[in-house]
Amino acid sequence: MIERQEGVLADDTLAPAHCGLVGVDRERFMRAVEIATTVRRRYQLYLWSQGELQGVLPHALLICVLRDPCSGTLRVDRFSTAPVSDAAFNAFCASVDSPLARLTAGWVEDGGRPLVMRAGEPRFRRLAGGLAGLSAQSLAVHGTFDQSGALGSGFVFFDVGASASANTAERCAYLLELLVPYLHSALIRVSIDPHDETMVPYTDSTLTPREVEILRLVQRGVSNTDIGHTLGISPLTVKNHVQKVLRKLGVANRGQAVMKATVMRVIPPLPSSGG
Repeated sequence: MIERQEGVLADDTLAPAHCGLVGVDRERFMRAVEIATTVRRRYQLYLWSQGELQGVLPHALLICVLRDPCSGTLRVDRFSTAPVSDAAFNAFCASVDSPLARLTAGWVEDGGRPLVMRAGEPRFRRLAGGLAGLSAQSLAVHGTFDQSGALGSGFVFFDVGASASANTAERCAYLLELLVPYLHSALIRVSIDPHDETMVPYTDSTLTPREVEILRLVQRGVSNTDIGHTLGISPLTVKNHVQKVLRKLGVANRGQAVMKATVMRVIPPLPSSGG
């Protein structure tokens, strides 16, 4: 029997002390969990994945897979602030022998334990292959099973922990165990949302060409005054356009408007600073 003394497991191999969340790490995790429970729409999942989730588990790209238990079809989505081309994304996901298929199959075969691997490792080369046009120095994979024991959902993190050297493979695996139940629940809620933006994209009748033009300048950090100078209109007119955009997108500020419009593909992402 494992005895507890002063709140610590006697067998510390079951709960490595260095993996526990304390101080700021614990606060960030609790905040991430709190916000995750409020996610109902795809743009909210995007904001959460690029905000609170990054504070707990930094990553460059997150690919989510949800399996329909009736048809067995997979719904795949991606969340990243950097541009990911449709061609590269489709190549990563599309075929039965795609990197995504190998990674999720490897996770299932390994008994559903989190997989954390670095470029150059044999397992990375075997499962990830050439990443089909995407690139990563590390990958982390975890998911959930359905009642039949098949894949229920899967999550692939690219360059996980890239901005936090303290995130060892063991710690990343520990964090994945904590986070994935909340990711799975959020993904389920997004998938059943009748107003899912992935199914009903915005059109020019929702945002006017002028509003899109202004939003792209807002995305680049241009002030209302400078937008007015660029477009030959007054700063007050720019402000009115921005307020209309906020109302139409159902967001509270300019930053949220840019993020949501990017997710909706109303405006393209800005090129990454690296290239």
